[in-house]
Amino acid sequence: MQIPVRLCAIEGSPAATAPSTLLKLLDQVNDTIWYPGAQIAFSSAIETGIPVIPDPSPNDGSAKGDLTVAFLSGEPAAAASACEAAWASKFPGQPGIAVVVARKFINSGLTLGVTPGSDTGLMVASAKAGSGKRGDDLCGFPLHVRADEVVNMNRRPFSVVVDASFIPGSSDPARNLAHELGHNLFLGHGNGLDDNHDGKPTGTRGPLRCGEYCDPGWMLPPNFEELAEDKNTVFVSCTQNGSLMFPSASCPNLQPLQVETARGMALVMPGAKDGTPQRVSSQQER
Repeated sequence: MQIPVRLCAIEGSPAATAPSTLLKLLDQVNDTIWYPGAQIAFSSAIETGIPVIPDPSPNDGSAKGDLTVAFLSGEPAAAASACEAAWASKFPGQPGIAVVVARKFINSGLTLGVTPGSDTGLMVASAKAGSGKRGDDLCGFPLHVRADEVVNMNRRPFSVVVDASFIPGSSDPARNLAHELGHNLFLGHGNGLDDNHDGKPTGTRGPLRCGEYCDPGWMLPPNFEELAEDKNTVFVSCTQNGSLMFPSASCPNLQPLQVETARGMALVMPGAKDGTPQRVSSQQER
């Protein structure tokens, strides 16, 4: 299964002058994480060159290419909009997830990427009697999310990541990008396991419970009405109880519940194509 992405670089970031590096990074994301883990590959619609967009706030006193992060609003959202506009100008009608590479984030601690989460109307937290919300349509098997809902979400799919070379001791940049792309497939933070055993196993009809979208509680207050899936779980190993979406562990793998959700969402992503992706390996010449 192949999902198109629309890569952009902010002027001042290394990717703006070395687009081939970003294209190879995307190949690495596929080769090491997403394709072996879920038979999903993310691909750029163009093989050479990427749009370069201006800094959203060039006069804010920061270096060119740096972004101030205020959760999902402000400069990251503005950069994503500029990326979409650049693609619309150069490649009209081309679908795909907007992925923007910045020089670095400022005023944000160790943040390496931001992506909008699932629309709250689709999250299991809202699946209450009489609420009119959907809940298990996203967090169940079979999944019932339509392509128009993905496109028209209040928080549209996009990712903004930074060049890891500007953050001393940063983790693998391919894993960081792969993590953000996981959010675009509506995977929340978590180890990917049904730790409190309130869902169904993969491949069976019913609720699939894992992560902060489908069993809320990760990094949420203790008085939240559902207990945390991962909050009290001691990390053992990536294969046993870790995943790409668990931020405190640098794991490259996906758990079966995450794979089932991601593949279901991949089918309704704009421009997605079912079948074996035609990938260009990072080991090959472009």
